[in-house]
Amino acid sequence: MRASNKGLKNLTNIVECPGCGKPKLMHHLCKHCYRNLRLRIRAELKEEVDNKEKERIKENLRIKEELRIKKESQGVRGEEGGEGVREVREVGR
Repeated sequence: MRASNKGLKNLTNIVECPGCGKPKLMHHLCKHCYRNLRLRIRAELKEEVDNKEKERIKENLRIKEELRIKKESQGVRGEEGGEGVREVREVGR
C-alpha cells in the first residue's frame, strides 16, 4: 500500500531573479548569477596575483643586479689589493 499523503507538493516560493530574470528560490542566490560572480572574482584575483608576482620578480631581478654590481666593484678592488699584497711579500723576502 502506498501512502497518498506523501506526494510532491507545489513550490510557491519561486520568484524571478532581479539580475538575470531566471527562476530561483526566494531568499536564495540565483545559481546563474552566483556562477558569473564567482568567475569574475576568480579572474580579478588571478590578475591581482599575477601583477604581484610580476612585481616580486622585478624586485628580485633589481636586487640581484645590485648585488652583481657590488660584487664586481669589490672584485676589482680586491684584485688590485691582492696584487699589492703579493708585491709586499716579495719585497719582504
